[in-house]
Amino acid sequence: MPASTEPRSGLKYGWSLGESGWNTAMDDNLKSIGRFAYHLSVKDRDLTTPPGSPTAGDTYIVAAAATGAWAAKDGQVAVWNGSIWVFGVPREGWVAYVEDEDVISAYTTAWSTGISLAEQAGAAQAAVTLNNTDGEIGTLPIGATYTQAEVVALRDKCEELADDVRNLSTLVHALRTALIATGQIKGAA
Repeated sequence: MPASTEPRSGLKYGWSLGESGWNTAMDDNLKSIGRFAYHLSVKDRDLTTPPGSPTAGDTYIVAAAATGAWAAKDGQVAVWNGSIWVFGVPREGWVAYVEDEDVISAYTTAWSTGISLAEQAGAAQAAVTLNNTDGEIGTLPIGATYTQAEVVALRDKCEELADDVRNLSTLVHALRTALIATGQIKGAA
């Protein structure tokens, strides 16, 4: 058996040369890496019972008060290997894409509510058009005399664009904070 377990990943290492049984532990390491280490994407995270006909590779975050094959596995990541459910105990910093909610969720002591990228592209936001000619701003010619209505329209368009920039800034800050919190990048939140 391996001499040590790496505390952050839980992977086994440190076999002695020629040691018997290393291949079984190494297989477990490789399965864990394949199931949980890369781009974790889960189908759902609010099911308390396993789906009836899973396909090999289907992955879920087990909801609280789970029953059946998921009993006592609340918050864990369940992967159907083709014949049984295999569970991964999340560690602080795990990040998962939740497919049915279209959010990215991070694990600290529990799974976060998540960050949605889709909500930033709502219909209420102004469409930004960058194809103005050099002689115009928002289809108004530069240097022309403007009516009060045109000035108000231009001001309103500028305010809409400023709102879009603020929303984008908020999204970028939230993503940066989440990446720092999960150890994906370094820096101060």
